[in-house]
Amino acid sequence: MKNITILGLGWLGLPLAKSLIKKGLNVIGTSTSDDKIESINASNELKAIKWSLESNSPDNLIEQSLKADVCIIAIPASHVFKNLGTVTDFLQKLSSSTEIILISSTGVYPEKLALANEDYQFKGTELTNSNVQIEQTISNSINQRLTILRLAGLIGPNRHPIKQLQGRIDIPNGDSPINLVHLNDVIAFIELLIQEQKFGDIVNVCHPSHPTREEYYLAAAKYFKLANPAFLKGSSKNKKIDNEKSQQAYDFQYKTDLLDFSQCF
Repeated sequence: MKNITILGLGWLGLPLAKSLIKKGLNVIGTSTSDDKIESINASNELKAIKWSLESNSPDNLIEQSLKADVCIIAIPASHVFKNLGTVTDFLQKLSSSTEIILISSTGVYPEKLALANEDYQFKGTELTNSNVQIEQTISNSINQRLTILRLAGLIGPNRHPIKQLQGRIDIPNGDSPINLVHLNDVIAFIELLIQEQKFGDIVNVCHPSHPTREEYYLAAAKYFKLANPAFLKGSSKNKKIDNEKSQQAYDFQYKTDLLDFSQCF
């Protein structure tokens, strides 16, 4: 049985942990919330340990994570960036055989790109991007054991941008393409990596469909019965996230249609 450590049992980390357990894996995870830890441990589904990046790793987290085949960093990037030293210190204490999966973001790519793929080389002021710095710092600290997943905008249960856009007017870039991915597909891709033991790469995870912002969010507003957002025509941002590697090199199929809004309740 594979042992998995998930740093951050949040919106992505917790359902990922539950899905991995259903696949027969042994999972421990971390949270900063006493109430969440109590609830998770009471369910007897997985072991949750309290850990804040602002504090030292508890001995029981380090001890149990030494057995980990895979450690997944699913903590929000803003928190990781502020505490990079704590994260790298923890990772360096793990076994040299433990594979690391970093949940990163397609926000690493500059807006000037028409098609953003994993071969892009960052330069100049792009290197100051916090996501770039997180990726490079962690990569330098653990050498070849790092897999970086650059996720497009996340949607899923109780999480959809239309709830912030409803009723707004004069929203720019109505003709810009969207770059989104559903939680179900992210979990499925991570499970594929673990099952097939395909590690040590950088991969974009983004749904292949790229309707315009106006088309997509008007459809979402209609489905959720919300006030229509009003977009300005034209676009100064035409970036599309290239997901060819995820589909071709990993033989992965995105199964959750972005227009199936029932998947976002």
